[in-house]
Amino acid sequence: MDSKESILFIRPEFFYFGKSIEVEMARLGYEVLSYSDRPKESGFAKAMIRLCRPLYAGPTSAYVKRIIAETKNHPVSKVVVILGQALLPRHIRMLRQAFPKAEFVYYLWDSMKNAKYGRRLSLEFDRRYYFESDGYDGFERLENFFDPAFAELPENEKKYDLAYIGTAYPAKLKEADRLFRSLGDRYPARYLYFYLPSPLMRIFFTITHPGYRKLAKRFGLQTQKISKEEVLSIYSQTKILLDFPRANQNGLTMRTLESMAAKKKLITTNPTVVSYDFYNKENIYVFDGRPIDFDQDFFAKPAYSAVKKEIVDRYTVHHFVTVLLNL
Repeated sequence: MDSKESILFIRPEFFYFGKSIEVEMARLGYEVLSYSDRPKESGFAKAMIRLCRPLYAGPTSAYVKRIIAETKNHPVSKVVVILGQALLPRHIRMLRQAFPKAEFVYYLWDSMKNAKYGRRLSLEFDRRYYFESDGYDGFERLENFFDPAFAELPENEKKYDLAYIGTAYPAKLKEADRLFRSLGDRYPARYLYFYLPSPLMRIFFTITHPGYRKLAKRFGLQTQKISKEEVLSIYSQTKILLDFPRANQNGLTMRTLESMAAKKKLITTNPTVVSYDFYNKENIYVFDGRPIDFDQDFFAKPAYSAVKKEIVDRYTVHHFVTVLLNL
C-alpha cells in the first residue's frame, strides 16, 4: 500500500470478535478508525435496540454524527460494518454523504432469521457477506474465523472435562440442560460461563420463555465480559469444548473454529457442521437430543485427530479480512 488508507470500522463489542479483525486490518497496513455499532453499551440501550431499533434512532443519529465529525479528515477508503446492531438505512446514507468515495462493505454476523433489520440495512452497501449456508440474493458467503492466539494454545494440565463460554439465550440454556442430562455423571469437571449483561433482557426472557428463570438459576448468569486471555486460559485447561448455537442459526460459530485451531474436541448442537471440510467424527460430536452412544469414536478415542493445514488456513482471521476488504 503506497499511502496509509483509513478504514472506518463499525462492529459489535462482543468478546474479542471486532478486535481480532481490527488488529489484522492494522497488520495489513491500514489506519483503523474503530467504533461500536451501538451508541451506548448500557443494559437499557441494548434492550431498547434489540426490542425496537427505530425507537433508539435519535441517539444513534447523534452517535453517527459524532463518528463523522471525528473521522471526516481521515483518508477513508472503506467503511466496514459488522452487524450494525443500532444502525438503520438512514444512518448508512449519512455515512455515504460524508464519505462519497469510500467503498461500503457489510458483514451480517447473525442469522438472517434473527437479524430482522439486516437485510434492509444491507441494501445500502456495495458488497455484502453472510456466514450461513443458506443463500440470499446479493450476499456472498464468508465463513467466520478464529483468532491466531487459539492456534498457539499451550498444553496445560487439564482441569476441566468440559467448558462453555457464551451468551445465555433461552435456546442455549435448554440445549445445555438436555446435554448435561444425557451425559449424566460423565465429565463432572465443568466450566460454564453463560453471559447476559442486561437485566432487562433477563426479565424479557423470563416472561417470554417458560422455564428460563429455573435454568438461569441452575447455570448461573454472568454479567461481566470475559477477556480473550481468560478464554485462552480456560481452553488450555479443558479437554472438550461445548457449542450451543442460537436458535434459527445454521452457520458456524466462532467456538467451532476456535476448537479446530486449538485442537480441542467439540460437542455441538449444530447439525450442519458435518457438511464442512474440517469435520471428523473423532473430533466433533453432534448432539441431537437422543441418548448418547459412548462407544462412538469421539468418546472412545480421546486424542484429537489433526486437520490439514490448508483447511485450517481457510478459517483464519487473515483469510476473513482479505476477502472482506477484497484484497
